[in-house]
Amino acid sequence: MPLSLGHSIKISDNQTIVENYNFDSYHVSEIFNYEQQQHPSNEYPVYDNIEPEENLESGELANITLEDDAFHKTYDFYHAENWYFDAVFDNNYSMAFNVLVLQKGNHGIVLIGLYLYDDTNLVSNPRKLHLYKWFSASEEKPILKLYNKTFIVGDIDSNTSSWIYDVSSEIEGQAFNLHFVNLAKGWKTDTRMGWWLVLPRFNVTGWLLLNGKNITVSGEGYHDHNWFYTYTPLIQKGWHFGNFGGETLGLSWVKIFNRGFTSKIIAVLNQKDMSPIMLDSDDVELSVDKYMFDHGKLIPKILSLKIEDEWLKVDVRMEIVNVHHVKLLFVNYWRYHLRIVGTITYNQVREEIDTVELSELMRFF
Repeated sequence: MPLSLGHSIKISDNQTIVENYNFDSYHVSEIFNYEQQQHPSNEYPVYDNIEPEENLESGELANITLEDDAFHKTYDFYHAENWYFDAVFDNNYSMAFNVLVLQKGNHGIVLIGLYLYDDTNLVSNPRKLHLYKWFSASEEKPILKLYNKTFIVGDIDSNTSSWIYDVSSEIEGQAFNLHFVNLAKGWKTDTRMGWWLVLPRFNVTGWLLLNGKNITVSGEGYHDHNWFYTYTPLIQKGWHFGNFGGETLGLSWVKIFNRGFTSKIIAVLNQKDMSPIMLDSDDVELSVDKYMFDHGKLIPKILSLKIEDEWLKVDVRMEIVNVHHVKLLFVNYWRYHLRIVGTITYNQVREEIDTVELSELMRFF
C-alpha cells in the first residue's frame, strides 16, 4: 500500500506540514516507530565507580575523563570524530559550533561549522574545510588547534571539580568566544558503531560577533563528542537527538536508525550534582504526532516523549519553532529549535519544563 499523506499545509518553498496522515506498517517502521531494546532489570544503577572503557558495554553508562574528550588518533581505518557545542542565550540569540575530523594516520580533513541564530532564525552559517595537516590536538585533554592556534580548551577546575571549556573561533568574519562551566555530571555510552560522550548542561558566558555587531551573551549550553567509523552509514541510517532540562532534572535522548528498519533508543536522566541514570528503553515511548516535508524529506514536526516507571515519570511535548537543513557530503542534517513543554517527576520531585532547546536529525545518504 502506498504512503497516504492526507492533506498538507505549505509553509514555505521547502517545508510542508503533514496532517491527518495514515501510514502502512512498512513506512511507519521505516520512519519513526522503533523496536525497543530489551533490558532485564528496572533497577537503576549509580555509576560512581566505573570500570575502564574496555569493559563498557552497549546500554551502559560510564564516567568520563579528560582523555575521553581528547583526540583519538587512529592509524588502522578512517574514522570520524566530532566535537559539538551549543548554547541558548537569555537575549534570544543561540549558537552551535561543530568540529568534524575525518582522519587516518596523518591524512584527512577537518570541517569547522558555526551556526548563529537570532530568535531561532539562522542568520549566519560560515563553514570552512581544512586539510588535516593544519590540525593538531592533545590525546590527553580536549585541546584543539588549527594552524597552531588553540580554539578549544577543556579542563577540570581544581577547586570546584567542574568541567570548564573555553571555545572560540572566527570564520568568514563571524566569531565567538564562550566560557562553559558544567552544571550536570557528564557520561559516555556505547552506540554499537562508536561511542557518545555527553556533558548535558553548562552555564555559558561570553560574546558573539555577528555581522560586525559585538553581542554579550549568557545562557545555558550543551556539549557532546562522538567517535565512529566512516563505514557507519552502511549499517546505520542516522539518528534523532534531543536534550532538555528543568531546574535540577533533565533528559538526553537519541534514537538511532539502523538499516533494515530497526532502531534503538538511548535515554539518560541527568541530575544536577548527582549521577546520571540510563533508563530502560522499555519504559521510553517516543512518538511523532505530526510530520512535515522539508527539502523533499519527511521529518518530525511535533513529538511526544513519555517515560514511566516506579521512580520516574516524564511527559513532554516537543514542537518545532524553527528548523534549517544542511546538506553535507552524504549527509542530510536538520537542526531544530524545539519548544519543549511538560513535566519530569523523579523520586516525588516534580519539575515543570517550558524551554526552547536545540535538537538534530541526521540521515545518511
